[in-house]
Amino acid sequence: HGVWMANGVVEGRRDAWVNLVHYDDASAAVVAALRAPEVAGHVLLAAGAASTRGEICQAAAPVLGRPMPSFGTAGDLGRRYDCTKTRELLGWEPRYREFAEACAVWR
Repeated sequence: HGVWMANGVVEGRRDAWVNLVHYDDASAAVVAALRAPEVAGHVLLAAGAASTRGEICQAAAPVLGRPMPSFGTAGDLGRRYDCTKTRELLGWEPRYREFAEACAVWR
């Protein structure tokens, strides 16, 4: 999102879904995984609520003091992931479930 805002151009579609997780939440999930040796293999990690590229840029623009970028029209719509199983296995919950929530803290 920072690169998109700095460049002023997003090559992908405005309405394409992106699954994000805040750095602090990702590190907390890793610690939870290390403390749960019974959880083996791969787990899918995302904050919980996917955002579109447009929503991400709309939330980041005022924080970064940048105008909304332009968007392309190519590409697919992305995917929305449900990480309920990961949260249950690890006993972990993200502090920031949506990108806009994390941006509000930066203001």
